[in-house]
Amino acid sequence: MARATDRTLLIAFVLSGAAGLGYEILWTRLLALALGSETLGVLGVLAGFFGGMALGAAALHGHARRAEDPVRLFVLLELCAAGFAVLSPFWLHALAGWLPGALGPWAGANDGGVALALSVGVAGLALLPGTFCLGATLPALVEARRRTQPNEPDGRGLGRLYAANTAGAVLGVLGTVHVLLPLMGVVGGAVALSCLGFAAAIVARRWAALSHRPRPTRKHVDHEEPEVDASRDPDPDVAREPWLLLALLAGTGLAGVGLEVVAIHVLSQVLENTIYTFAHVLAVYLLGTAAGAALYTRYAAPAVAGRPATVAAGLLLAHAVATIWATSALASSFELLEWIAPPGDARMATEMVAEAVTALVVLGPATMLMGALFSHVAGLLAPRGIGRAYALNTLGGALAPFVFGVWGIESLGYRDALISVAWVYLLLFGGFTWFRRFKPIPQIAGILGVVALTGLSPASLLLVARYQEPADHDDAKGDANTKNANGRNIRRYVDEAMEWEIIDSRETLLGAVVVSEFHPRAAKEPQRGSPPRRLQVGSKFYMGGGFGVGEQRLGGIPLLLHPAPERALFLGVGTGATLSAVRHHPSLTHIDAVELVPAVLDMLHHFNDINGELTKDERVHLHAADARRFVAASHDRYDVIVADLFHPGRDGAGNLYAREHFENVRARLHPGGLFAQWLPLYQLDAPTLRVVMRTFAEVFGEVHVLLGQYNVRVPAIVLVGYDGGNDDGGLVIDVDELTRRMQTPVHRELFTGPQDLLGSYLLDRDGLTSFVGPGPQNLDLVPVVATRAPKSAYEESDTRGRDNLMEILAARRPLPEGLLFGTGPISLPAFRNEVSVFGEAVEHYLQGESVLLDATLADAPTATAYVEATPHYLRAFRTEPRLVPARGALFRAASASDDLAEHVFPIMLERAPKERRVWQEYLGHLERKGDVERLRAAVQQAKETLGLPEAASP
Repeated sequence: MARATDRTLLIAFVLSGAAGLGYEILWTRLLALALGSETLGVLGVLAGFFGGMALGAAALHGHARRAEDPVRLFVLLELCAAGFAVLSPFWLHALAGWLPGALGPWAGANDGGVALALSVGVAGLALLPGTFCLGATLPALVEARRRTQPNEPDGRGLGRLYAANTAGAVLGVLGTVHVLLPLMGVVGGAVALSCLGFAAAIVARRWAALSHRPRPTRKHVDHEEPEVDASRDPDPDVAREPWLLLALLAGTGLAGVGLEVVAIHVLSQVLENTIYTFAHVLAVYLLGTAAGAALYTRYAAPAVAGRPATVAAGLLLAHAVATIWATSALASSFELLEWIAPPGDARMATEMVAEAVTALVVLGPATMLMGALFSHVAGLLAPRGIGRAYALNTLGGALAPFVFGVWGIESLGYRDALISVAWVYLLLFGGFTWFRRFKPIPQIAGILGVVALTGLSPASLLLVARYQEPADHDDAKGDANTKNANGRNIRRYVDEAMEWEIIDSRETLLGAVVVSEFHPRAAKEPQRGSPPRRLQVGSKFYMGGGFGVGEQRLGGIPLLLHPAPERALFLGVGTGATLSAVRHHPSLTHIDAVELVPAVLDMLHHFNDINGELTKDERVHLHAADARRFVAASHDRYDVIVADLFHPGRDGAGNLYAREHFENVRARLHPGGLFAQWLPLYQLDAPTLRVVMRTFAEVFGEVHVLLGQYNVRVPAIVLVGYDGGNDDGGLVIDVDELTRRMQTPVHRELFTGPQDLLGSYLLDRDGLTSFVGPGPQNLDLVPVVATRAPKSAYEESDTRGRDNLMEILAARRPLPEGLLFGTGPISLPAFRNEVSVFGEAVEHYLQGESVLLDATLADAPTATAYVEATPHYLRAFRTEPRLVPARGALFRAASASDDLAEHVFPIMLERAPKERRVWQEYLGHLERKGDVERLRAAVQQAKETLGLPEAASP
């Protein structure tokens, strides 16, 4: 292949591979909109894609073999695939809009055979025009090249061509995700990729013109078949049993893709799982395969000569060993990842390099062997045409996700599913060497050697069970929401000193799910009540950890804004804390709740203390499904729809912030209904935040923005969209009715009162529009969030949430005039003033929290940090003493410094002399100081002020 004409052919193969894998990335993402991100939906898309390729390779095997001009066939196939690629965004997007509603929500279940069959069938048919063509391009061009070198032994030219095609696929994956999608969107990316396919056709035709070879007849082709030298093999008659080589290719396709499937799921516990993560792992997989094929082609001739069966057997055994290596490498992936990209210090580029290197260490040896083995075995079949061989290899790959994913992972767990891949290679080795009449002693020794190596592999690959976030004592006390804000923080081994003990875990296709319980080892006094528990999904997401107060506010705010909700839909369940807000709204008669990960629903009983045993509530109906698909497929209507905090950087989550999804949600609302989309400000950079808010505002004519929790580290805001119908004047809140509904003990615990709820008001639609300004929206065909949000996932920031919140506070607007209504005893002007005062106090408090955060990050002493923040806390308390967070902050400041305590308590007692808790904290301060004289005087003053009997204690 040193000739210029051969280099031209390699270019055609590179271009073809780049176009084909780029198509796969786009088509898979678009079909996920129609079939959902559920396990079976995703696997159905992959099976449909590979199934179509296998069908094309098999159907055109004979045609490529008999064609007078295989290059012309290749050109036609590339042009047809390119044409379909240009049309595919419109076709697949239209399918995504129609199919979910046509099939209904039952077809999106995570555990149904009908759902699986539908996913495979729909994906296969929808992509068939493109995948059928792509499957036959490699066999067609390999046949054309073979005819120019009819006497080349062992098909070594095939390995070089396969390497070029796979190397092009690497470029296609990375270029599509890093360049085409961010800059051009799906439609522009499809056009650009089709141009690569068109260029591949032109270059291939140019190669045909340069080669100056006649177009042989079929008889001429058959006559050119070279003999394979197998004189040094135990059974030299290799060509007599091609079926064994075909079976070998099918089996190695099954095992090779099986290794990829299981390894990716294990790695998902430690990687960020963004759109870029999958692309990098796939690129590593393809790059290793290309390198293996190239190295085989370059160096294999001496080893292969005379013993092709021996080489195949050796490669099979090496595959099994490489799988065991992958198992051990996966167990150390945490350390490797953090060695390359230290937590807290790495940038996005460094993090992505760390992901790629980690994947390379795990998959590199195995993928290189895959490339070599395919080149070797397919090369032996090349004189007969490789269409059938390629089809069987691809078909094996199409079955792998179901064998090693649906069955292997769910039934065996991560470690044993991966070991089962090694058993498949051993089975192929044993069967192949037996049919090829190898001596039994080397066979048995090889098998026993690999079996012995499995004993050295780790006992478990549930990596998140080995590492935990450092215990957060504030979270354990229920003072804060424990959803992990910054992704990867410093971890430590679970040992006798660990405070979070794992009580339950599941290894699933949608991630590792772990439930931990808090048991402080150095507790000064016995723990009261049930110990706090938290839910961990992968290594990045933590839910629970306290009493769920903040999460219950997230569920309660939207339900309180509606005057009398009867039907509600919650997108996202987690520990059930947010969903548990439905318990306190007796008007609700039916609640649907959707959770993507089925294992999360199975573990809800562990959190009965914070979700109120909602699984026993007959009104609540739990669904394991993709939230977007469920909404699109539903024919029901709701009064309130609540979308929980979705990490926007996670692959697939960007679809939940798309305009098309918001439109589907609006269509599911009753007239007068509300949609509440919670946004994690700590997981969105400022430009991406504006994209989401702008998209939301374009769908809902009336929008309101409120703050969910008074927290600057992990703040969350809610976008409330109101759909009042054509004749509705807009959202109106009856303050008398709202006050009555909030008199329950639970609401008094979650909110100081309606002033607390409405005091968190931030923006109306005009204010929101002014804040976000002009710019792009997040659309299915222009996935801005999916390509931008990962930056926030990769790059940790302790101030991102605070910075976003402060920008919004700077643009804050008062309650719209027409929002409040009242005809009862409550004075509307007085109530509006109370709300305004409460909102002002909230701003002062958050300013104090912001100052405290900066001082803490600068490693200032605790007392110094509180000295800087306390003036803001005092302004908040003076403005509104009922603001509980400000009161708590002042208590903590007083505990940090006696001087601060002497300054703070007199001001607090002057502003709230009847507040018993303030007196208690003040008396505790005097007692700790040992100031007996002042303590006695203060106790007497407290009794007089609070009107307590002489014998009573404050």
